[in-house]
Amino acid sequence: MIYFQNVSKIYPGSNSAITNLCFDISDGETLGIIGPIGAGKTTLLRMLAGLIKPTDGNLHSDINKKSIGYMPATEGLIHNLSVLDNLRIWASAYNASEDGMNELIEFFRMSSFINKKIFQLSSGLRIITAFACAVIGNSKLILLDEPFVHLDVESALNVEKYIKCKLKNRTVLLSSHNLEYIEGICDKYIILDHGIQKYFGTADQLKKEYSSKLAKIKYNGILSRKDKKYLEDNLGFNFIDNGIVYVDLNIKELSSYIEILRKYNLSIEGINEQCTGLQEIYLKILEKTSNSIK
Repeated sequence: MIYFQNVSKIYPGSNSAITNLCFDISDGETLGIIGPIGAGKTTLLRMLAGLIKPTDGNLHSDINKKSIGYMPATEGLIHNLSVLDNLRIWASAYNASEDGMNELIEFFRMSSFINKKIFQLSSGLRIITAFACAVIGNSKLILLDEPFVHLDVESALNVEKYIKCKLKNRTVLLSSHNLEYIEGICDKYIILDHGIQKYFGTADQLKKEYSSKLAKIKYNGILSRKDKKYLEDNLGFNFIDNGIVYVDLNIKELSSYIEILRKYNLSIEGINEQCTGLQEIYLKILEKTSNSIK
């Protein structure tokens, strides 16, 4: 069990990096830490890794510091050594077996660059190597700072697959700007902005609170600019292009929107219902915060 109780961190001569964080993570859960640059994501992970201490509040973790696998934002690799040498160093530190190391090499297809020095690698291959070093042992707690940054689609999907399949019984905290990859792997999410906790909970709770159920309606016919403006300003229509309109089903039932369109002599060609994704919800929360500051 990990819990933060009114945890704050203030760096000397600067503003607060973290202010009054309150959340808890049970053993075996995966937490996605979301927020823009400067939100406090790295500070949160560094406190859990034991590299820095909170200024105020209570941070509790029943996981021994020696049982933490940590991938820092700066990668934490020795750049003048080879990929293999880096893996061996971390395997030794975590008491990982040779078989465990070879399994990682095979999983991430590292054989083609295993003997190259870190400074010779692309940014993406450095991230893969840093990730492998962080998870090479049997650490109970895994801390991953931006594990998807600089990765191509195939590599990102491999990292996503590894977290879902190989780390499912461990406690994992990961930060990411790319919500596409973490939406399906996290049990809970915390959204930070300027060190302030804006949300903590499950994806279902987040979507229930913030999501909109939308319908994309494809129609055939012509609407005047005046009619479009009236429908947008008064009845919740959002015209994207000629023949396509989005409507919010939390405001009206779909049948009501269709009836209104038919009154304008428009025929309905197709309907596609969808719910707001995590990315849209995240941006909506940040926009709300930005507007409140103004």
